[in-house]
Amino acid sequence: MRPWVLFCGEIGYAYSAPPAAPNRAFYRCLVRGNGEHFDSVDPNCEGQRPEGLLGYLHL
Repeated sequence: MRPWVLFCGEIGYAYSAPPAAPNRAFYRCLVRGNGEHFDSVDPNCEGQRPEGLLGYLHL
């Protein structure tokens, strides 16, 4: 693990299919140029490279 990364624990669960309750899809993204990853609710990954759907979050 990188020294600047801090694990803060679990914050919830994700669904593999949209639940009946209000939800939002979220995606895995790759930062062009440095290889870092982040998750986003933007399917276009804020202009970075989308790597795919991770699941659905209950709102």
